[in-house]
Amino acid sequence: MYDPTVQFECWFSEAKIADAAQVETSARYLGTGSQWSVSGPHIKPGKDFWFYVRSVNLVGKSAFVEASGRASNDAAAIWNFSGKR
Repeated sequence: MYDPTVQFECWFSEAKIADAAQVETSARYLGTGSQWSVSGPHIKPGKDFWFYVRSVNLVGKSAFVEASGRASNDAAAIWNFSGKR
C-alpha cells in the first residue's frame, strides 16, 4: 500500500559496514526522498559499493536495510540484460 507520508533516508558507503549502528557515522548521507540515484566519481566499473536505506515517517525511523552494487562498463552485457539488442 502506498503511503505518501513515508520517505526514505539514503546513505552510501564504498565499504561494507558490518554494524548497522555505525551507518550514520561511517556512511555518507545522500538525502531523504521517495527515490534516490547516485552518480559521480565514487561509482567506478568493477568496484563494489553499498547503500543503506531506511524508511522515515511521523512515527519514527525503521532499521537500515543494505543493498550492494557494482557498476559495469560492459555495454554488451547491459544490453543483453535489458533485453535490447
